[in-house]
Amino acid sequence: MSSPTTFGVLLFVLGLAVLGLLIIVSALRSSRTGRTCPRTECGNRNPPAARYCGRCGTNLDGGATRDSTRKRA
Repeated sequence: MSSPTTFGVLLFVLGLAVLGLLIIVSALRSSRTGRTCPRTECGNRNPPAARYCGRCGTNLDGGATRDSTRKRA
């Protein structure tokens, strides 16, 4: 026959295991959903195949922004 303390410890450990699994699943899911804009002001999530941020136009590969590649008048 188990004591109430043993049952409480078992529930606690089980809860930690479930929490750990939720964290792992969440991390795996977020890594497949796209690329985050490197600008801290933007932080937009973009599709995995995107070359430029859909919100601010920053090059997601770390190069020049879309605006800096235009010819100046």
